[in-house]
Amino acid sequence: GYFPINNAAAAQLANDKSATSATLQRANVQRVEHTLFRPQGRDLEACREEVVAKFSLPLVLKPNLEAGGVDVFRATTPAELKAALTALLRRYRAIAICPYVEIAVETRVVVLDGVSQFAYEKHLKEPTSGRASEWRRNLRLGSEPRLIAAEAGPPQQLALATCRALDLRFATVDVVDVDGVAQVLEVNSSVTLDKFSLFSRSNWRLARGTYARAIA
Repeated sequence: GYFPINNAAAAQLANDKSATSATLQRANVQRVEHTLFRPQGRDLEACREEVVAKFSLPLVLKPNLEAGGVDVFRATTPAELKAALTALLRRYRAIAICPYVEIAVETRVVVLDGVSQFAYEKHLKEPTSGRASEWRRNLRLGSEPRLIAAEAGPPQQLALATCRALDLRFATVDVVDVDGVAQVLEVNSSVTLDKFSLFSRSNWRLARGTYARAIA
């Protein structure tokens, strides 16, 4: 998903969730705040105490640099917080912590050189009998993409402002509606459209056209 279009500094900035959050704050771009947390060799209990002292439940804890919904945990109780930290501290040196927000709609906008190429909403898969519902809206975890107008509304406008603030030419921006307010959730300088492409032939053509323009 990486194309030699973004400069290296911008690409790495977008991959860093806490740095992206801080940069967007300085640019006055609405976003879901992500705070860096480094375990720095401390044990689980010391880390748990610091998180409890600094943040209020419910929270979302995730790797600061990775993406795709992998190792993203929601903690609504002290027990869930402990379990999330236990899993993350074994694998990562840097964690991003953000408040858990009730998302009405999550939209992904694909941006190339200041133009929204296309946008789609991520709709959660209906839970099946006997299985817990999935709260993460990644396509790889079962959400369904539903195309919306490419250049209309707050998600697209916010995505373009985000790319300007981060100096990104090619990126996807995830924008969430929380209580009627559009906020940036995450930014990806790796533009991977493979899961999106599999849903329909028209999706495949949209992705192919975007990649062709990026290569050109």
